[in-house]
Amino acid sequence: MWTCTADRSKKAGARPAGEYKIQRILPGQGTKDRGSLVTGGGHTTLLLGYCPDIGVYVAWEAAANATFGYSASVQTRDYLLLEGQHHGWAAGRRSPTTAESCVAFAPWNLRHYLRLAKMADQKGLSGDALIGYYRTRAPFGPRSDDLEVDPDEELSKVGRKKVMATRLARDPVFASKVKAQFHQACAACGLQLGMVEAAHIIPVAHPEGVDDVWNGIALCPNHHRAFDANLMVVEPDLRVYLDADRVALLEESGFGEGLDGIRPSWKKLIAPAFWADPTRLADRKNMKRALRRRGDLAAG
Repeated sequence: MWTCTADRSKKAGARPAGEYKIQRILPGQGTKDRGSLVTGGGHTTLLLGYCPDIGVYVAWEAAANATFGYSASVQTRDYLLLEGQHHGWAAGRRSPTTAESCVAFAPWNLRHYLRLAKMADQKGLSGDALIGYYRTRAPFGPRSDDLEVDPDEELSKVGRKKVMATRLARDPVFASKVKAQFHQACAACGLQLGMVEAAHIIPVAHPEGVDDVWNGIALCPNHHRAFDANLMVVEPDLRVYLDADRVALLEESGFGEGLDGIRPSWKKLIAPAFWADPTRLADRKNMKRALRRRGDLAAG
């Protein structure tokens, strides 16, 4: 594993804008020596970087980069890292010109990646098939055990489809409707200051995700990130707390600082305006169902 940093080439236009990379030098490797990674043989080899600027791990295909010269780089683009930071998990092509996969993920998803990487290696997946594998087994998504499809066929199709369109179209008024329901305040801490955002309960990337107002919660940026990462849990009765397992994993990994500042201010979220409206019982029922469904997906 190496440090992943933004490209700082002095010559203008030498590298694409927004490129991040690792530069590989093995212990004892001289400037004229070829380096190599041990791959195959029944074990899994990982090629990783950690980007301190964005706070995510980055993983490339080790087999595709098994031999290299002194200080040879492996690159990816900033938008993949930022998506991994925001959602906790992102998989796509390492660049627009290659089918080689790249995964960016938050520190609390490291164990999840290690497990998936070993399984994918055993299946011999690479390129678009591997991208599809990682996308359909994201921490918030279908359970891997429930997907009985041929990875060489169906998963590669899923991968190609989602690489071409990583973001789905959203209702432009969804955010304003949701924030109005919560009086422009974070439902977890009450912060306003024009900083509140609309978080989807079931993400729009999921087949059940919709832009209906009952599928949204108004949250400040910090609690929005915590909610998207399933660090902050909301029960169907609006009880809210930090997930104990994820907190323990963050603390074990040395990333537990600031948890007191992210803990919700109340035991229950502020309810949306429609929650107490007798004419909108259907919206209240749908929101409870969405929160229950989110819990099921996160557990899987």
